[in-house]
Amino acid sequence: MPAARTGVEIERKFLVDEPPAELEQAKASDIRQGYLVIAEDGDEVRVRERGSELTLTVKQGHGRVRAEEEVELDDDSFDRLWKLTDGRRLCRRDLELLWEA
Repeated sequence: MPAARTGVEIERKFLVDEPPAELEQAKASDIRQGYLVIAEDGDEVRVRERGSELTLTVKQGHGRVRAEEEVELDDDSFDRLWKLTDGRRLCRRDLELLWEA
């Protein structure tokens, strides 16, 4: 059975005056994701590929704190669901920096 992750997402975004000097050493993750459902109330269902990790994620609610359920997918399931996201896809790169206040 695929692994699942349950929890609450706390969305945080930071506006900085300039990129930190450590940006070149940041851990990078290339992400490809497509949305199956994007509801007006903020609920969403998406599939995501990050390296070899394939997931289906359901988010409920809106604002900074939202409920989130995530299930790992096999290649076939991901490919079948990916076809349904045509027109609602994006590619991005996440950078992870450790920050000491």
